[in-house]
Amino acid sequence: MAMMILGLLGGAVYSLSTAALETSKAVKGEYQACARLDAFLRVLRGTFVNLPPDALVYLQMEEALGGAPVPEIVFERAPGAFGVSSLGTGALALAAKPLSDGTREFALLLRQGREASFPTRIDTSGERWIPLFAGVENVVWKFKRDEGDWLEEWPSGSGRPRMVRVTFDYTGTPGRPVDAQFWVPQVEAPPNAAPAKKNEGNGEGDPSDETPQGGDKAKKEAPPANESN
Repeated sequence: MAMMILGLLGGAVYSLSTAALETSKAVKGEYQACARLDAFLRVLRGTFVNLPPDALVYLQMEEALGGAPVPEIVFERAPGAFGVSSLGTGALALAAKPLSDGTREFALLLRQGREASFPTRIDTSGERWIPLFAGVENVVWKFKRDEGDWLEEWPSGSGRPRMVRVTFDYTGTPGRPVDAQFWVPQVEAPPNAAPAKKNEGNGEGDPSDETPQGGDKAKKEAPPANESN
């Protein structure tokens, strides 16, 4: 009986210890997943908030080799985006690239020349892509111009959005869709310089535009140079 009781107690302790370790492992994994998500969203927020005044942002839909649509956010004239100090004459694309396991991965692609276009069919095995954040699904971008509704299309030439929103499912936190909204500062054109007022009668204007005081009278009273006696 004593051996049976000790065996039952040992089994219970082992079960509790195993369950505690599994729970700790799951909590640690979820914490790390949340930390990766927070880091990615902070980098994305910093990119939108610190866009230069003349930067261009637009959405284009590409196609992966398997035929899956790939949304891409393109940044032009945006040095500093995602930590890239200078783009030169190129542009940067943030794409939700499909992976072999059925999920997607946010990745960057740098286009060096404005005349060179992004690939129309994304090669998922290419090495030119810089992976940023993996394990996402159902990525949808939306844009807001003013106080109106969210727009799911923002092609090139649409101007500067007021707000950008991205929603997706993250495998690191299942059952909790991610909905992040980013404010884009609106940069107004510098006001036109007011024309300089012409100073009249204060001696500070252009002397060629003013008639000397008493000039006509002095001209009449001055004797001619070759007058005979």
